[in-house]
Amino acid sequence: MLDISSEILNSGLEEDAVLTTASGSHNIKVLFNNEFEMAAILGITVESSQPQMEYAEADRNSAVQGNQVVIRGATFKIVDFEPDGNGFIISHLSYD
Repeated sequence: MLDISSEILNSGLEEDAVLTTASGSHNIKVLFNNEFEMAAILGITVESSQPQMEYAEADRNSAVQGNQVVIRGATFKIVDFEPDGNGFIISHLSYD
């Protein structure tokens, strides 16, 4: 497996986050995406966002679904974990 996470997470695109797990709080670097999308549902246009973060597998720190992460001063809960095969975990987030 190719691990490019350390290069990307030190490229200037990363943001600081605080991940809280059963073992305590950990400072990690993430790529954060919280852009709005527009979708038409039954003829009605709605806006929504599905915040997500990408971070190094090594920074997972025994995190489990429901753990909290603070990014840009906002608190989120981790919904899931998706390894991408390149050393990253992609986690979808929900607003706490």
